[in-house]
Amino acid sequence: MNENNIYPIKINSEKDLANEIAKIANLSIKKGYQIQDEKRLLTKDEAYEQISHSASLFKAILEYVEKMD
Repeated sequence: MNENNIYPIKINSEKDLANEIAKIANLSIKKGYQIQDEKRLLTKDEAYEQISHSASLFKAILEYVEKMD
């Protein structure tokens, strides 16, 4: 995976924000169960994938807050 794989997320309301947080949380939970079942640690690529989810969400939040001003 590309280490700089930030993807667009559009947030237009607090409901959108809550949905995106839940989506990313569910992806993280799924990955956590997967690595637990496989009895291993997170790989570097998997860590970058998790970081890209968080960075994408953070960028979307900043854009949403800027629109509110």
